[in-house]
Amino acid sequence: GRYLGASLRFELYRGRAVGRRARRYLSNGSTRDTGGGV
Repeated sequence: GRYLGASLRFELYRGRAVGRRARRYLSNGSTRDTGGGV
C-alpha cells in the first residue's frame, strides 16, 4: 500500500475478515454447495 501505517492496519483488518469468512465456508460445507462467493 502507499501509506504504510494505514494500509498495514487496513490489510490486517481486511485479512481478518477474509479469514473469518473462509473459516465459515470451510466449517460449513453446505455454503460451498450453495455457491457462497469467496
